[in-house]
Parts: sequence; structure tokens; C-alpha cells
Amino acid sequence: MPVSGNRLQLGLIALNNKGQAVTSTARIRIIKINYHNVLQRDYGNRLYYVSQREEKVLQDRQVNIGKSELVIPFTPNESGEYVMRVSAPGSDRFIQQDFYAYGWGFTGSNSFAVNTEGTIDIGSDKESYSPGENARFLFKTPFNGKLLITVEQNEVLKYYYINTDKKAAELVLPITKDLLPNVYITATLFRKADDGSIPLTVAHGVIPVMVEEKNNKIPLTITAAEKSRSNTKQVIQVKTTPGKNVELTIAVVDEGILQLRNSKTPDPYEYFYQKRSLAVESYNLYPYLLPDIKQRRSSSGGDGYDLAKRVNPITNKRVKLVSAWSGILKTNASGIASHHGHPFL
Repeated sequence: MPVSGNRLQLGLIALNNKGQAVTSTARIRIIKINYHNVLQRDYGNRLYYVSQREEKVLQDRQVNIGKSELVIPFTPNESGEYVMRVSAPGSDRFIQQDFYAYGWGFTGSNSFAVNTEGTIDIGSDKESYSPGENARFLFKTPFNGKLLITVEQNEVLKYYYINTDKKAAELVLPITKDLLPNVYITATLFRKADDGSIPLTVAHGVIPVMVEEKNNKIPLTITAAEKSRSNTKQVIQVKTTPGKNVELTIAVVDEGILQLRNSKTPDPYEYFYQKRSLAVESYNLYPYLLPDIKQRRSSSGGDGYDLAKRVNPITNKRVKLVSAWSGILKTNASGIASHHGHPFL
């Protein structure tokens, strides 16, 4: 999410169906998406927002792409949503890349769409972050007001008060190790009481933010015989990063048992860095202070049928099932651990 008024470098390269760089000619269009947000009244005399989308072409030109990356400079002069479309000359088909730009004082009344459900849309510049980085969040709000932004896990870690600028606001959050493996960004927007021409006085939004310590991910390479007869021994070697003093175990389990139990390959990194649920409860007093305001709730039921979980509950006793464990092994200074297996290993 670039800052409005700062120059961007949009990269472009042409590839063939083998992933090799080739020369080509392309039509480049950079488009600004504007939204005209209006209040309408339905048959039940209820007011609601409608965002009408309009595309404004800022650049439309033909370029020649060499075998190296072509850099297209572009400066977004206004906050909002942008699209870069690339197509072959004369073709109606195209590929596109969407991106947002935001900067305080660069926002117009038509920069962003209004959420028709009266909630806050929150966008981030990355899917996950590492400690030491700065995370940028864009808040698109249904009306102007003051935002209460909280960073939460099992408690409220941080909070900020920010005023919106034409229904938008931005927060830059330093990512620290205490935010591992994830936190939640929640936003509550308050509007001053007025003549009641806008039916909304409060709005909410929440998104999870994943934080990873990628240096803790240990790569593994397993070397073993592709095929082995019964009553024979083999050597299984596991190689990882040298000098880490890694402890590991080796297990050999019959494929039928794994299918029966619907087992998956263990992944310690994914386990310790999996998304944790939000353990902070939020309460809204507005329905008690202003009885006309009703909190919208949505629910969904049913998990659907997962065909990947189809297993046969009937065991086959024709063969002896394999289930063996090596115990705890330690890698040497070169990051290698070996096991000289018994007939099952």
C-alpha cells in the first residue's frame, strides 16, 4: 500500500508458456477507481448506502517489453483504489493488478467504497509480517468520525485513537515479538450526534494479522531407500541446518493406518505459528443507550461434507501393520542424524 504523492515503480515482464522471458508489445492502462457514495431509502423507509463505481483512465499507452523487466513510473496523486491493466494490442482480454494508495490530506470523498452493512473494511499491505517490520493498515469507514483501534490477543495489547479523513484512516503498527503468532486489529468508529440524517452512529471491523519468525523454521531433507524388502535393514538419514543442535524423531507407519486415522504429516512450525483465536470479548452499549440502533448479526451453520476425510472403518488383518518409532535423535555438527533401522526401519 504505497503513500499518496510518492512515486511508484511498477514492474512488468513478458513470459512464454515455459516461463521464459520474451520480447512483446503490450497496452498499459492505469485506472483510478472512484466511488460515488449516496444514501437511498428503500420501500420500508430505511436509509442505506449505495456505492456507484466509476473508472477513470489515467494512463493508456503502448509499450515494448524486452527480455528484462520494464519499469513504469507512476505517482498516485490521490488516495484510493488503482488498477493496472495489461493486454495485447487490439485484444479485449487483459490481466490486472489492484493496489491501494493512501496519504493524509490526499483523500477525496469518492476515494473509497462505503460498506453497505455499516462495517469498517480493513486492508493490510502484506499477508504476514516478521518482528522488526512495520505493518500498514487502511481503514475504509462508512462515515467520518473517531476511530478506536485496538491490538488484541488474550488481552488488549495496544490502542490508538485516530480521526478519519473523508471516510478513511491509516495506522502504521511496529511488529514486535510479543505479537507472535498473530494478533487481531479491531476498529470501532464513533460519530457525533447530529440531526440523524445518517442512520449509523457506530461501526465495527476486525481482521487477524499473522506474525512469523521465519528463522525458527528448520528445513529437513530425508534420505531413505525408495523400496525395501521385509526382514532387511536400511539407513535413514535426516539433514538439517548445521550447528543448530536439533532433536528429532523418525516414525514409519503403515499407509493404511494413516488413511484410517486421516493423519497428516506433522509440521511443528505450522503448529506453533497457527492462528490463535481472539480471546477478548467486546461489548456494545449503543443498543441500550439508543434503542433504535440494532446490532446486525449473521450466522452460518454446517461444515459441509469434506471428501478428503472419507476413510474406511473396516480394518484389513491380512497383513501386519507397520508402526515403528526411532526415539529421540540428535544431529551432529554437520546437521545430520542417522538411524540404522531394524526390519521395519
